[in-house]
Amino acid sequence: MARTARAGTWRVHDRSISLPVTITDARAAVAVFRASPDAARGVLAGTGLTPWTVAGQAVGVLGVVRYGPWVLGRYDEVAVGVAVRGPGGRRGLHLVDLPVTGSFTRDAGRAIWSLPKWLMTAEVHLTDDATSVVVETAPAAPRHPLPPARRDATDTAASDTQASDTQASDTQASDTQASGYAVGRGGGGAGGGAEFVLRARLGAGRVRVPFPVRVRIPLWSVLPDGPRAGVLLRGAMPVRLRGVRLGRGRARVELGSHPMAGRMAALGMTRRPLLTVTATGLRGQLGLFTAAVRGGCTGGGTDGAAPGADPEGGGQE
Repeated sequence: MARTARAGTWRVHDRSISLPVTITDARAAVAVFRASPDAARGVLAGTGLTPWTVAGQAVGVLGVVRYGPWVLGRYDEVAVGVAVRGPGGRRGLHLVDLPVTGSFTRDAGRAIWSLPKWLMTAEVHLTDDATSVVVETAPAAPRHPLPPARRDATDTAASDTQASDTQASDTQASDTQASGYAVGRGGGGAGGGAEFVLRARLGAGRVRVPFPVRVRIPLWSVLPDGPRAGVLLRGAMPVRLRGVRLGRGRARVELGSHPMAGRMAALGMTRRPLLTVTATGLRGQLGLFTAAVRGGCTGGGTDGAAPGADPEGGGQE
C-alpha cells in the first residue's frame, strides 16, 4: 500500500518516506549504445516522448547499480533507458525497464516517481575492471496494490495532454506486460518460475578520472497504473561520482526472450557500446517529480531536486 501522507511525504508499506531521499553508498556501471530512431520510437510508444537523436542515431543506456543501505533498502538494480525529448523539447532520460531485487524499493519507486520497477533475481559482480550481471524474473509473489490518489489540477491537465498524444488508457493497460510497466509482470515464466532475461559484462574504460564528477540527470517518467497513472512526470537526479573510469569499454550482452530483452535488442544493446562509465562511489538525491503540462512547463518548481540540494547530503566523503 502506498499513499501520500502530507506534502513531500509518502507512506509505503507503513513506512514514511520524506523527499528528497539521499543515496549515500552506491556503485554503478553504465554503457551507452547507438540505436535506430524507429526502433527507439517503438520502445517509447504510448509515453508521449520522442527519441533524442545525435548524428541521426537514438541513444540507449544500460546501467547496473548496487545500493548500500539507504531509505529504500539495500538492493541491486538494472536500468534500461532511452535519451528522449519531452513536452517543449526538453531532454532527459526515460527508463523503460528498472528491475530491482527488493520489493520495497519496487513499490516505492512506482508509487512516488512512476518508475518502471519490477522484481528480479540477480547475480551481480562489480570489480574495478568489469561489472557482470545475470538477471532472471523473480518467482511470482503477492503484489502490493498502488491505489489511485486524488489528483491536483496540474495532474489533471497533464493527464489530458497525455491522452491526446497516446493511446487510450485501457489500451495501455492491456499492453502492460509488453511494456514491462506493471508490478509483478516481470515475475515468473511459465508456471510462475524464474525466466532468464539477460547476462551482461561491461568492461571499464581505460581513462581514470582523478577527481569527483558531479552530474545532473534529467528524467521523464510515466506509468499506466499507480497513484499518478497516465501522468507524464519530470524530475532530476543530481549525483556525485568518484572512482570514475570511462572510455569505449567492451560489453558482452546475451539476451533471453523476456520483453525487457526485446527492448534491449531494439536499442542496439548487443553491439559494442559507444561509451562505458563506471564509478566505485555514487551519492545523490531523488526528490519530487512534477507533472508535465502543455507547453513544456511543469507544475511546481524544483524539477526533481530540492533547491540548492547537495547530492553529498552534507558534504561528507
